[in-house]
Amino acid sequence: MVLCGHSFGGKVALMYLKHCIASGRPLPQHTWILDSIPGTYNKSLDAMQKHDSSVTYVLESVRRLYAMPTDVFRCKDSVVQALLSRDISMGMVQWIATNLVPVEDGHEKAKRVRFSFDINTIVDLFDDFCGLDMWDFVHDFARMESQQPATIHFIRAGRNTLWDPSAVAALKTLSAESSATSTYVSSPSSSASENESYKQSTAAPHGARGPLAACGGPARLAGHHRPPQLAAIGRK
Repeated sequence: MVLCGHSFGGKVALMYLKHCIASGRPLPQHTWILDSIPGTYNKSLDAMQKHDSSVTYVLESVRRLYAMPTDVFRCKDSVVQALLSRDISMGMVQWIATNLVPVEDGHEKAKRVRFSFDINTIVDLFDDFCGLDMWDFVHDFARMESQQPATIHFIRAGRNTLWDPSAVAALKTLSAESSATSTYVSSPSSSASENESYKQSTAAPHGARGPLAACGGPARLAGHHRPPQLAAIGRK
């Protein structure tokens, strides 16, 4: 099995691995952590980002919709316009709007809409994500002896400034400390041949097939379009 987790889902994936080890369940051969920092998440720095890149700002903007004096949920377009007035880009607003569902009114579908999620629950989940530190587990995972090969691959979006140098340095240090750990970190300007070499080194055997599990979550950072930075932490 290959396990993938993006942003909030990255820590969900790491927690899944932790429970697999504790319960003796088989581990995924490859786990991909997509732009998710293993350590705590600095909400103060997040709040300083551009509106589209600040999870804190986007969540607060959605929560404010419920306190607006007008009936903002009378239709999808009114929700879109209200979010645009908060200086959030059309692309981000359209993504948020995919979570709108029609309100059922008896046997008739009214034009009114609502979000498919509870915003207060989302905020609580995000707060838990920010405070959860998985670095100890990542270190322990690399040092554990196992009869089955398993590798964690960290992919950093090149424009995500919340990945501070110390986090990248910690991955390099982890690799140097253990022969059972392999680490690859590329810069956003890495050549295509370097990235292709890394992909080949982590690819499954020719013709291999297996299930894919994906972990998503409420926290999403936009605007990450540069080539990713890659790091692999492996158990051999």
